[in-house]
Amino acid sequence: MPAGKPQLVQGFDIAPENRLGIGIRRDGAGNAFFPDQVQPITWETHETKEIVAEVRIYYTKNGGTIWDLIDVVPDNPGRYDDWTVPPVSRTRRKCKVKVVLIDDRGQRLGVDTSDAFFVIEHTA
Repeated sequence: MPAGKPQLVQGFDIAPENRLGIGIRRDGAGNAFFPDQVQPITWETHETKEIVAEVRIYYTKNGGTIWDLIDVVPDNPGRYDDWTVPPVSRTRRKCKVKVVLIDDRGQRLGVDTSDAFFVIEHTA
């Protein structure tokens, strides 16, 4: 079944905890990020009932009330290197990332979010 290898990176590292597909291990908690910074997101996938066809990556600035799509990536590469931290109108302290595994029928195979919040700083 699809799998990735967790790597410690400056930004986010999603690693096994959740037997439904993915889990967060190191997620940028306590870190402050700035608009236009590029932050990698990595994850590891557990065994899934079906093959992962795509991965949907999201972020929230408000503790999970609204999730904005970062990107949809084909297959399950275990790594996304292209997230550019978005600008914010004020410093946001309740930010998280979420990764959703999807099969070829569009069914969700697994999902997990950051356990702790990180900050996106406002810059003038």
